[in-house]
Amino acid sequence: LPQFIVSSSSLDIIDAHKVIWGASAIISGLSLLLLIPIREAPSKSVENKDQPRKGIRNWGTIAKFSLVRSSSGLGWGMIGSLMTLYFYQRFGVGSEVLGPIYAFSRFLSIFSYMLVPRLVRRFGDINTLIGSRIASGLVTVAFAAAHNYNMAVTLLVLNRIVLMFSMPIRQNFASGMVDPDETATAIGISNSARMGVRSVAPTLAGYMFEAVSLSLPFHIGAALLAINGGLYWAFFREDNSNG
Repeated sequence: LPQFIVSSSSLDIIDAHKVIWGASAIISGLSLLLLIPIREAPSKSVENKDQPRKGIRNWGTIAKFSLVRSSSGLGWGMIGSLMTLYFYQRFGVGSEVLGPIYAFSRFLSIFSYMLVPRLVRRFGDINTLIGSRIASGLVTVAFAAAHNYNMAVTLLVLNRIVLMFSMPIRQNFASGMVDPDETATAIGISNSARMGVRSVAPTLAGYMFEAVSLSLPFHIGAALLAINGGLYWAFFREDNSNG
């Protein structure tokens, strides 16, 4: 889109990005209007409505899940935060090329969701998550070793599909690992932990790009994904559910 705006107007590349960011902000704001009519259905159970709230009771589980999500956040941050810069330095292509590739990978991920119920029924949600993390780590290592542009793009798309494939499994597990009245707290705290550590990933990856090698952030990211799978197994293997 930035290149299209530049070629069809008098704007430069920076102003073109500003237009896209502004349009995205407006669309995001308008999307909030869709939430206004939504109302939470009143609970049909009245047995405990007069009892005082018990507060958060599963801090241990929430802390474990936050640690798990932190490892994946840092891992994916190391892998994806400077992907555009990596392709530019390695293969001489920019965001105008990667944009359609990312869109295509997201489109393909729609079909991968059809496999989710079958895999979860057979292996359980935790085992499926662990398998997806191992697969992502292996694909990431192969991506870092790819010297051919077409192979690198293929592995990038595959990794994006595996990433998005695991999202509904993780979300479903998160919604059921604690009591319903604790779900919002668990998801909020774990998201904060994930985004907090992920925010340092671009700085670390950028330093490694410049001072060490272009491939090092991907190897570290792959190792963190393996650790993430190990943490799922260590903390939640007893909660593995086969749907």
